[in-house]
Amino acid sequence: MKKRIAVVGAGTAGIISLFELLPHVTNNWEVYCVYDPNKPILGIGESTNPNFTMSIQEATRFTLDDMNELDGTIKFGTQYKRWRQNDFVNPLFGVGYAIHFNNFKLKDFAFKRFYKYWSKKFKEMHGTVTDVIPGKTSAQIVIDGRTEQFDYVIDCRGFPSDFSDYKMSDCSPVNHCIVYSVPPENQEPYTDHIAMNHGWMFGIPLQSRSTYGYLFNDTKASREDVISEMGEYLGTPLVPENTVEYQFRSYYAKQVYSGRVLKNGNRALFLEPLSATSIFMYIQTVKSFTDHLALPGTFSEHGINEAFDANVESLEDMLSFFYHGGSELDTEFWRHAKALGQHRLKNSEVLKYIKEEFKKYDEIGLTHKGPKWFFTPVTLRIVDEKMGYNYFNNTK
Repeated sequence: MKKRIAVVGAGTAGIISLFELLPHVTNNWEVYCVYDPNKPILGIGESTNPNFTMSIQEATRFTLDDMNELDGTIKFGTQYKRWRQNDFVNPLFGVGYAIHFNNFKLKDFAFKRFYKYWSKKFKEMHGTVTDVIPGKTSAQIVIDGRTEQFDYVIDCRGFPSDFSDYKMSDCSPVNHCIVYSVPPENQEPYTDHIAMNHGWMFGIPLQSRSTYGYLFNDTKASREDVISEMGEYLGTPLVPENTVEYQFRSYYAKQVYSGRVLKNGNRALFLEPLSATSIFMYIQTVKSFTDHLALPGTFSEHGINEAFDANVESLEDMLSFFYHGGSELDTEFWRHAKALGQHRLKNSEVLKYIKEEFKKYDEIGLTHKGPKWFFTPVTLRIVDEKMGYNYFNNTK
């Protein structure tokens, strides 16, 4: 009999999990996507990084000719505006390109390709999932009142309702987001990260629109002040019925994998989307799990959890790295964000290790080498210099 695995949810994290599973498990597996086709997703628009383009290409044979189907645009980096006196780009050097895509369109594009290339193992199951039950030799889901059994389950049901199985993160100064879209105009091949008085705003250029999301701390600024500044920056008053708004907490799972159930997406963690780190984490989380299935001995259950914890802690430090120098705006938010980042990095073993390794390479004349820290060594040096830190630029 074939083994069965269920991916619960058809949002971005669910589709990414399928991207990683389908090309890497044999036809001895049945890979189900279990979801409610009537349940809406949070359609904002997504910024990615090169590991996403590699993942979607392996799973769907994606090429640039397919960009229209995703309402997509090319991404060559992240443009930081008003963080420093001079705007700068965090580039995608040496690793190809990334894309921006409309996540309302991702599922239909992906499923069409899944049936074309992976029809022997890809299947759908429709219904409302009310529970995911871990077990020692199998896992179960409760869907429309009945129980279905699988060898493994990847749970991508979105934000948890109970945080007792999660650790709360203290690395982020933001907890609220207001999202608004405007017609596309003068778009560049970058994701924008714009420093604002009460936080920062991402900008994602799609073919059909440009989507902006203002992230702020609602204990330090009113939504009315944020909406006013956002409208002023975009050059148009915000229409309430076209505005998406949500509050969030920063957290991650105490155990991302247990009892044959892997959490992914917002079910696994939520940290603010600085430099498309969320999608990076979705891919890394399911990659270690897929290796656990397909390459016995590479990742144990403990190893998957250990790798996840290490990635999250490193990501928390990376967010602090961006914040701890503040921005060009001397406001209450930026003073708070700067102090928060400095407090965390003061005891960061990750930053200490990376600084030491870069110094070793510089001393022997290999100034293009160094450890990766979510970015390639060359890119990390550029960001380090543009931010004015110079932790990794030890040559004069």
